[in-house]
Amino acid sequence: MKRFKNETLRYSFLRLISRNGVFLFITKIVVWMLNKFAGASITIIVDAPYVMNFLPLILMVIGGMGSDKLKKIYK
Repeated sequence: MKRFKNETLRYSFLRLISRNGVFLFITKIVVWMLNKFAGASITIIVDAPYVMNFLPLILMVIGGMGSDKLKKIYK
């Protein structure tokens, strides 16, 4: 299989997507803990709470599957 010059760029992009998902998940947990234990009332997205529920999961799954597939292809 022909190796592309930008295979590391593709891999880095997918890892970035996965890390953004992890960052959003950690942010969600921290905000939840502040709301629960510190008495804060922080809302990130009021109109669409499902975005904050599923967006981190979707980003982590897409980034993980894509980077794993590229790792197998270019080994």
